[in-house]
Amino acid sequence: MARFKQPKKDTWLGFFNYFLDEGDRTAIRAFMGDKKKPSLDALLMEMVSNRYKVTVSINDSTGACICSVTGKHGCMNEGYTLSVTHASMDTTVYAAWFVIAERFNWDQWPVDQNEVPNW
Repeated sequence: MARFKQPKKDTWLGFFNYFLDEGDRTAIRAFMGDKKKPSLDALLMEMVSNRYKVTVSINDSTGACICSVTGKHGCMNEGYTLSVTHASMDTTVYAAWFVIAERFNWDQWPVDQNEVPNW
């Protein structure tokens, strides 16, 4: 007998816009230049173990690398996505981790204060 399945709810709520200021970019460069920095796989595992869905991809038409981090079910940032784009894949992963771990200390993103550029 076939069972009726409830359609999966879409819980994606949108992008969390965070703009890296010069201090953030300087800190990310210093972090990436540190010989004792964690490996990319360690950063990815840390983000996943904190209940984030992490996607790393390359846009073939522009050559840009993208690291997108979305809060999973049960995560305090469930439904919101933070994306970082850069020419270097390493930089995208380190920058995404930096914002989540260093700027927001694995805490709730201030989505209610989300400022979107006025195009």
